[in-house]
Amino acid sequence: MLSDKKYLINLKNMKRIVKLTSLIVLFFFFQNSNAQYFGQNKVKYKKFDFKVVKSKTFDLYHYLHKDSMVIALVKDAEKWRKRHQVVFRDTFDYKVPIILYNNHGDFQQTSVVGGLIGTTTGGVTEGLKNRVTLPLTPSYGQTDHVLGHELVHAHQYNMIKASDSLSFKNMGNIPLWMTEGMAEYLSIGSIDPHTAMWMRDAVANDYFPTIKTLYKSRYFPYRFGQAFWAFVGGSFGDDQIYPLYEETAKVGVKEAFKNALSMPTDSFSVRWKTTTENYYKKWLDSRDLKPIGKKLIDSKNGGRLNISPAVSPDGKYFIFLSEKNIFSLDLFLGDAHTGKIIKKLSTRTRNSHLDALDAFESSGTWSPDSKKYAFIIYSKGKNKLAIADIEKNRVTDEFFIPNIPSFNNIDWSPKGDLILFSGLVEGQSDLFTIDISTKKVTQLTNDYYAQMQPKWSPDASKIVFATDHINFKSNRPNRNLTFSILDVKTKQTFTPIIFTHSNNLNPTFSPDGKHIYFLSDREGFRDLYTYDIDLDKVYQLTHFFTGISGITKYAPAISISRNKNELLYSHYFDSKYNIYTINLDKLKEKEVAKDDENKEAAKLPSLVLHKSFVDINLNNEDILTDLSKLRQEIYTPKFKLDYINNGGIGVSTGRYGTGMAGGINLLFGDILSDNQLYVGAVLNGELQDFGAQAAYLNRKSRYAWGGSLSHVPYRFGTQTIDYNGTDPNGYSAIVETLYLYRIFKEQASAFTYYPFSKATRIEAGASFNYYSFRLDKYSNYYDGFGNFYGQTRDRNLYAGDPFAMEEVSVAYVGDDSSFGLTAPMNGYRYRFEVQQNFGGITMTALLADIRKYFYTKPVTFAMKGFVYSRLGKDADNSLMPPLYLGYETLIRGYTYKAFDRSNSLGNGSLQQEDLLGNKMLVSNFEVRLPFTGPERLAAIKSGFLFSDLNLFFDAGVVWGKSEAYGVTERSFQDSKIITSTGISARINLFGQLILEPYYAFPLQLDGNSRGVFGLNFTPGW
Repeated sequence: MLSDKKYLINLKNMKRIVKLTSLIVLFFFFQNSNAQYFGQNKVKYKKFDFKVVKSKTFDLYHYLHKDSMVIALVKDAEKWRKRHQVVFRDTFDYKVPIILYNNHGDFQQTSVVGGLIGTTTGGVTEGLKNRVTLPLTPSYGQTDHVLGHELVHAHQYNMIKASDSLSFKNMGNIPLWMTEGMAEYLSIGSIDPHTAMWMRDAVANDYFPTIKTLYKSRYFPYRFGQAFWAFVGGSFGDDQIYPLYEETAKVGVKEAFKNALSMPTDSFSVRWKTTTENYYKKWLDSRDLKPIGKKLIDSKNGGRLNISPAVSPDGKYFIFLSEKNIFSLDLFLGDAHTGKIIKKLSTRTRNSHLDALDAFESSGTWSPDSKKYAFIIYSKGKNKLAIADIEKNRVTDEFFIPNIPSFNNIDWSPKGDLILFSGLVEGQSDLFTIDISTKKVTQLTNDYYAQMQPKWSPDASKIVFATDHINFKSNRPNRNLTFSILDVKTKQTFTPIIFTHSNNLNPTFSPDGKHIYFLSDREGFRDLYTYDIDLDKVYQLTHFFTGISGITKYAPAISISRNKNELLYSHYFDSKYNIYTINLDKLKEKEVAKDDENKEAAKLPSLVLHKSFVDINLNNEDILTDLSKLRQEIYTPKFKLDYINNGGIGVSTGRYGTGMAGGINLLFGDILSDNQLYVGAVLNGELQDFGAQAAYLNRKSRYAWGGSLSHVPYRFGTQTIDYNGTDPNGYSAIVETLYLYRIFKEQASAFTYYPFSKATRIEAGASFNYYSFRLDKYSNYYDGFGNFYGQTRDRNLYAGDPFAMEEVSVAYVGDDSSFGLTAPMNGYRYRFEVQQNFGGITMTALLADIRKYFYTKPVTFAMKGFVYSRLGKDADNSLMPPLYLGYETLIRGYTYKAFDRSNSLGNGSLQQEDLLGNKMLVSNFEVRLPFTGPERLAAIKSGFLFSDLNLFFDAGVVWGKSEAYGVTERSFQDSKIITSTGISARINLFGQLILEPYYAFPLQLDGNSRGVFGLNFTPGW
């Protein structure tokens, strides 16, 4: 029933509504035809000429020149397939692609995954084509583990692909700790000193998780997930791993435990925790919980993660890596006696192409005079050596090492002329030196085995390093590493036979050169040992319950001053990495036999009801592999379907005709994703509401380029009601009229972008656009009682002349911001853009958008300046909607509702027309407080609700003219500056949507002292 209220929306008001509606749609047509955006870049610094080696099960894509290494990798992949098949009981009806990069710098440039790859990511497996992508690492054990880990993910994805009852949506039922933990367990097994250290720490500090709490950030999914699956395998049998995982995909964790293990999660958690505590507690009395020496850095003056300490030769200072500033790992300089942090060490290089620090598994080195510090960075897809002056706090020299794109573990020679390092070339790691002054590189070793973590002796006559010397059982490099001593002059090496089934890492000469200090897990604990070179004896120096450790077992964790007897080490305890110092003379020595090994404490506990065939298979190197059909080809890109999405289809009929709704999206790409083709089509209404687009993107080189063709319909409507109207027969009637407007946009476009670094790029685009219009009118007739009795339809009425417009644009974009819970919290963003339109509209548009974020715990101060200006003869063309300052994403509080409630009716009061023009200046300021979220960042700890609270002040002014919309020429000086202030909250809905409810006070609107409530659906600027 229609309202009894009689009113008429006349033609003049109708046109006004149409224009205001057009503002919303057309604003994005013209201003944002190349949508304004930020974001950091994945830079492809070089082209890779891939070849493909085809085996029975895998296609290995690589650009190695060493055939022997390629064959070995294929053989290892086949071994992993057979190991994992025992658990997954599956076969692949397709070949799994393995994409191999020569080093991590190359791996970070891959197009297989779209996002940025950090320096700590060992490999990735994506589900569309089930592609395993990884870099070669300095040692065989590292590469083999990553390969085995990622191939578990390939089997996990295959479970989804091969199932009739599962889809990729089911992956959302499986928690990350279950997925990643399985990959760790099936590639490492149930004996792992590193993961056991984490479990012992959880027992010692009483924070061992339940299944319900494993999602929390404290519980690193790899380590605790591995321990979980080790418990499942040892308690219920490794043959129950796959059923539990598959059932979790189907029904979720809670029901899966009941269905697969016949046990609720609470009961499982009790057994797991009790078993683990009982197993590890027997060592609590015999081992030290408290570190020895003096604490220098902990979470109070540093972060939770304080690693890779490097003490200066004179023993006065040390440098370490810490996430003290939360958003990044940075180098900090500290006083080695007091632990006071003196300053953050500047790592900014001259050309600013710093992509990242080489963190976690490498450390820097001091010059012999303790005045300079050398460290490794990633720049232009390669490792680069940077040397900083400590006193001046700036980088004074930086250079690539010729023909060695990847290197780590540097050490400055005692004489000051050379830097020693481990270089990775074509998958082989060897020892090199580089002369700092001449940049001459000298290769010291050249063999199949890894040479890592090298250190000079005090007189520079010898070098000690970690190596994966040959495993005589498999005739392959050993998975465990020990140390060897190289005579620099004779090039002869000596490898002490010490703890042959353990990792003996981080070897370092004593200040007198007579001993080698190192870390070993020979008892399942990560402790400090010393080896007496002359006596050929080993002494244990620490007995920690947790251990001396970095993030990984390969990370450097000790450092000794050459001129002092001080040792610095990083110790793991209570989920934190703290740094301690101790005088070497105060360490108590206990001699141990060189073959005394016991991995009981490295065991991940279970009820031991079943023998682990996972462990048995991991130790079996005699698995037969068939490489008889191995062949190599040149890689040729071919489009294959990556993804298809069917939006469904529907049909409806009613008073305004019959309509259909549905759509389909298809994504095609080659195996390396250097070429991608998108095709999409959608129908939402009548046939004229059909839209389609095809787009191509080429990312093979640093210049990314592409193009698109599209037909896009835009539809909107207005309605009028005339209570005094007449029907077609001339009888009195209530006439309800619907005007349905359509704008059709045909576009052909081309674009390119060139990233200078991870933070900056230049973009360019050109397009041809053709706009046409259609108007349909539907008139419904009602009698005086509101009963419908007829309709007339006038189709395809005149709605304006079509026009064509060409457009070119170029933009310079920068973004090094760190995103917080709902908005950037640190760094900067900027975009400078010029856009030129020709044809139906001739106009130049200029845009400048600058944003800066200062994080001062616990809040961020965010500032933004935005200028947009249209210039030229058609800057106020009637086809161009004017800029509107009242959008909630620009100035909050000046909504249509706010104007309706306003008392601003007198001369000189603010009107909506005052917010229209063709030039705009906006400034925003916010104070952002992380409200709920991670403990270190937010005021209230929460593992699932991420939100910010914000105080804001918005200001802006718009000037110029748009005569077609009733806006006459208005200068900047004559325009009204509008401001608002208020409070908002941003809520991150599981990473899918960010809501911003706000309460604003529009300071230039009278009658709004109570404020205005509004809602935005965008991340914070």
